[in-house]
Amino acid sequence: METAPESLRQSKSGSLTRVGTELFLSLRPSSTRLETALLRLIPSVDELRTATSFEIDLSEVPVFYPSSVSPICAWFLANRAAMSHLTMRVVRPHDEGAAGWLEKVGFFDLLKEGVTRPRDHALTMALHSIDPADRASTEAAIEHISNLLRRHAEGFAGDVLHSTQVALAEVIENASKHAGLTTPAFVCGQYHPSNHRFGLCVADCGIGIRESFRMAPYEVARERLLSGDNPLELAVEPLMSSKYGMGHSGYGLFYASELCALAAGTFVLSSDTGTLIATPQSRRLVTHEHWQGTVVNLSLDTTAPVSGAKIWAKLPSDTDDDDWLTTFLPAAEPPFIAMWRSGTRLYTRDAARELRQQVKDGVLGGAAISLEHVTTITPSFADEFFRVLFEEIGEERYRKCVRVTGASDYVKRLIELVLKNRPSLRGRAEWVPR
Repeated sequence: METAPESLRQSKSGSLTRVGTELFLSLRPSSTRLETALLRLIPSVDELRTATSFEIDLSEVPVFYPSSVSPICAWFLANRAAMSHLTMRVVRPHDEGAAGWLEKVGFFDLLKEGVTRPRDHALTMALHSIDPADRASTEAAIEHISNLLRRHAEGFAGDVLHSTQVALAEVIENASKHAGLTTPAFVCGQYHPSNHRFGLCVADCGIGIRESFRMAPYEVARERLLSGDNPLELAVEPLMSSKYGMGHSGYGLFYASELCALAAGTFVLSSDTGTLIATPQSRRLVTHEHWQGTVVNLSLDTTAPVSGAKIWAKLPSDTDDDDWLTTFLPAAEPPFIAMWRSGTRLYTRDAARELRQQVKDGVLGGAAISLEHVTTITPSFADEFFRVLFEEIGEERYRKCVRVTGASDYVKRLIELVLKNRPSLRGRAEWVPR
């Protein structure tokens, strides 16, 4: 006698059913981009442990989006031990384009071998793991997706290319630094030439946002959480970080969410049992089954006129040119420190920390810092390099010794912004976001 299928969960993304001790996750073609719908279906550890086999059926899905690929990859590796006793099957998409897409980015390799083996770096999409044991994997992921964007730069308006690169670097590093990862996170980015939209999804199975704030060394974050503030809303506030003033300044998710608002996009933040969905017109919270970790999903119109200055204008900082702390010069005579030798795109805190330690003596000895040829600097890099340097040597020596040449107006204001929002200046408990 055959066992009747038992429906465990259903959503817009498909269904999770059980037949005896066999689990079946079937995805549908509609709404696979909605990671909140996908999160409702993912099997729990208990469901996996009591099963003897597990099938992922992708046969009916004609197209995939970053928001479905990254969570599946992160969840799979985080729960691989719980599936070690299972017989696992993956039913490939009937659509050859979808199957080829997943094959080329290494998705099937991950489900089979536990690692991605991308076969084509010229696609409009990229999939990368962020390995907590390999710091270089963070920068490799940022660089690969940045290169993907630059290949299609002709479709970008105004400052949106630079702003998108900053946002993706901040979000990717956020997962690397705050998630408490024991298994890799995954980032997937995709550019759609037909409608000039860019999608990015970063998914991890770390400690989650609520736990990050609950364990926060930053007292204000803990107090806000205990007073009943929603952790997802807290996470997108400017200058709100669980480790504020301890090498982190709370720019990442704020910047990404504001960019989506300016670029006719959607910002989605999922963690634990909640999801924050923000568009230029609305902002709402929804609940779902527990997700072990955090998912950040961005979608934006690359043709929308975007100015990073509009994002910085929302921060509580006075950046009047008459009161800048850094001396900016149009050019410098040798000797000077050529920052572009470390890369024309300066992304992560780790890179900034190493570079600051390398050049600090030269700066104090009178060498100017040349940012000529540097095309991108993230808030995290600027904060770790310039703000920490300021804190280390003090305002008097900073004003006297630090001279920066070749900086764009955007970079000048970014440097001053991180200096004027340093913890020692604005205080911690007194500041209320506007």
